Amino acid sequence: MTQDLPMHLKRIELLPSALDIIRYLNRQPEHEAVVDVICDDLDIGDIRFGKAIRRLVTLGYVQMNAHLTYGLTHNGERAAQELATYDRTDDEPLEETPEEAIRRVYIAVPRSLVAGQTVPVQIGFPEDTRFHRPIDVVLRLEALNADISQHEDKIIKLGQSVNTYALDMTPEWYDQARLKLQVFQLSADGEDLYVCGGMYVDLTVMAEGEPGETVAFAADLAFEGV
Repeated sequence: MTQDLPMHLKRIELLPSALDIIRYLNRQPEHEAVVDVICDDLDIGDIRFGKAIRRLVTLGYVQMNAHLTYGLTHNGERAAQELATYDRTDDEPLEETPEEAIRRVYIAVPRSLVAGQTVPVQIGFPEDTRFHRPIDVVLRLEALNADISQHEDKIIKLGQSVNTYALDMTPEWYDQARLKLQVFQLSADGEDLYVCGGMYVDLTVMAEGEPGETVAFAADLAFEGV
């Protein structure tokens, strides 16, 4: 994580070479150096050096220890340590966010049901060529006012090709039944579950007759690291 530059150093950040002079002096054995050596090593001219060093002296970071020799004060040494910490964290690579892929899931089920009459339900994932490697996906199904043939979590391998999973649903004697699907991605070590999304569908239940035509309900899911 990148650390912010301390506020007192931000005041001189825009002054050319000021922070570089603090860094340079901090690298010297006695935290001091001769003006000509500083300018040569940092490749800065006399005018730029003069402006920067006057500001650093005024703020108490640098003092003249001998003729044309400048060194860090105690405040300057503390500032140099803060600057070194900032430089280390600023150079650290940003943590990469796993690539996320949105993939649709479908539930195919009759639009209307008949109480006590079992109907097939199908969970489907369309083809998606972004899934370069199969991932373990957990399907969690729940029903309200109905019985389903799958009560335990179902783990499937989801890759590039079409993937379908079938189960049965038997509505009870209520006016409406609900089928709920939750989808999770299993971590590579099998220890954690990541929520991908889900949906629920409410279906009309009739006392008699025939189940309605099969329709498909859809929702978008988010998968990581595919």
